[in-house]
Amino acid sequence: MEEPPLHDQPDHKIDDGNASSSVSTVEELSFESDDAESDGECTSQGAFSSVNEVITTPAPAPFTGSYLTDDSEDYGSDDEATPESGSAKPTEDVWKKSWPKEGAQTESACINVYGFYRKRTGCGGYAVLLRNLSAQPIAAIAKVSVDGKSHTFQVLAGLAAGLRLAACHGCSRPRVLCNSIFAVKFFCRVAPCRCRCRGSRIGNICYKHACSFFPGLSDDCFETLVPLIKELLGQKLSPFNFDNVLRKWNKPAHYLAKQAKEKALVDRKLVDYEASMKPDEFPDELVSFLLNDAYDGNYIY
Repeated sequence: MEEPPLHDQPDHKIDDGNASSSVSTVEELSFESDDAESDGECTSQGAFSSVNEVITTPAPAPFTGSYLTDDSEDYGSDDEATPESGSAKPTEDVWKKSWPKEGAQTESACINVYGFYRKRTGCGGYAVLLRNLSAQPIAAIAKVSVDGKSHTFQVLAGLAAGLRLAACHGCSRPRVLCNSIFAVKFFCRVAPCRCRCRGSRIGNICYKHACSFFPGLSDDCFETLVPLIKELLGQKLSPFNFDNVLRKWNKPAHYLAKQAKEKALVDRKLVDYEASMKPDEFPDELVSFLLNDAYDGNYIY
């Protein structure tokens, strides 16, 4: 029987099942489109009030130029072309030539993270993509673990790995996007806690405070998340540059996660896998996703 595709774990709870340390059978990730969002159209009507007073103005000088229409070849200019314009989108080969060189440094960047976890098999992993403000790729990394712990753990681990990757390229305060609303809420609400209760805590992070926001959080799951939260806090990541993103706007990172899991399959068994990828090593399908993000208005920063 064909196994179901991998879906994002629900964000309203943490899966902290005891995963076996042995290898697990891999299950395919799938690209399932998000529910289409209807864009309502808003139209308004205005009216000019009549004016009784007659205003006399001098006759305009005769027009001696040529009228410009939307069909004219000279309509607009190259400087006015926007990435959203279909005519402005280059071919993949031309666009790749404009990518930053290997080892390029950037002060501003965006990190896209896609984390996944299979509760039934216990495996999990993440993919991280670092891009500049022009949506051009700089670097990518991916990791698959037989012992995935939880979906939130994988997302936070991906965020931490993404921040380390950004720091290697000169960016200390990147924009960070991931596929888990729960991970965003968990970090933004629990991490800044400065309560003085005598409950169980690790560092400045209070377990009692965490459970008040997220009932059902187990001790074991809390202990696995705290080191990641402390690392994220050490990078001075604030709620203002940490957000979740829908899969349809996170396709490149989702594609990288899928490829990583396929490469972690050895003799039909899943093993621990970790790798980095340079932009010039990206497959054509991934380049196509990146190009669409850059020129079709799908890139969020």
